[in-house]
Amino acid sequence: MNKIFLIGWKDVKLVFRDKAALIFMLVAPFALTLGMGLITGNLGSSSPSVISDIPVVIVNHDRSTLGNALVELFQSEDLADLVDVEISDDPDYARARVNDNETSAAVIIPAGFTESVIPSEGSAEASESIRIEVYSNPTRPTSSGFIQTIVAAFINQVEVGRIGAEVIITQLLENGLIQPQDIPTYAGKIGAEQASLAGSQNVILVEGITPGGEVVEFNPLAYMAPG
Repeated sequence: MNKIFLIGWKDVKLVFRDKAALIFMLVAPFALTLGMGLITGNLGSSSPSVISDIPVVIVNHDRSTLGNALVELFQSEDLADLVDVEISDDPDYARARVNDNETSAAVIIPAGFTESVIPSEGSAEASESIRIEVYSNPTRPTSSGFIQTIVAAFINQVEVGRIGAEVIITQLLENGLIQPQDIPTYAGKIGAEQASLAGSQNVILVEGITPGGEVVEFNPLAYMAPG
């Protein structure tokens, strides 16, 4: 035990004899905190730094219920401050914008996307699955990640709606409320309703409120500097 104490005391004396090491040990944490404050843009400012106006190019070749719903979601008032949407008809142009580092991501909705999820009245079931392409900018991982999250949330809601529609149709069929030949008609109607819900922003919103009634907003400096 004495040996451990002596070794420790020796290291302490060495550190205090080395002024450079002592300054680095004491000043580095404060410098790091200052640097984090400058990065977040919050040091000495009362307004918190937030991610906003993320540039994204959307190409909608589907031009049907689900494709239009996704475009409307990106252009909704709830996302107006978060994303800066540019609409294009050319997928190559959208990818080129990403390659030139002029935008964070390109969202390309292929033709037939809605048909692959919601069967039309003339077909008994949905066609082969067609996927939405999110062409991300690797140099902007944070902002492109937001775009991917928005698209993923939309797709998840569409999938939940599709499964719900299948359950509803199955129950109606088993209880004799509809005939097999009526399945495409009802499936299309239910799918369209679910698609409209997928493009809406009916989500739970949680806001922190101070006793004075002011909204409490997230401050990155307050979160990262103590750590």
